[in-house]
Amino acid sequence: MRSVGGETVQVSIDQGGAGTTELIAAAPGYRYAVINYTVVMSAAGTYAFSDGTDWLTGDIPVATNGGVSSPHAEQEYPLFVGGVSRPLSITTTGGSAHGHLLARKI
Repeated sequence: MRSVGGETVQVSIDQGGAGTTELIAAAPGYRYAVINYTVVMSAAGTYAFSDGTDWLTGDIPVATNGGVSSPHAEQEYPLFVGGVSRPLSITTTGGSAHGHLLARKI
């Protein structure tokens, strides 16, 4: 596996309620490539990732106490990548999201 370089960022996802939560603050000149994540919802609803400007995923529906665990992507082929100098956020409807993700700051 070829590394895309950059710093590895481990993030806890622990929303207090449905809405938008910034997971990683913007870093000028860098963007975030998500390598894997696990999300469990407290109630039936949806979640999606964004960089504050663009949606990086579509809405992902989840049942109450259900969740998604993405496979570990190769660094050169991440699951999704945000825009340069933009944060990484999760937006939920219906319930709060809990879990973790692993990203590369590139």
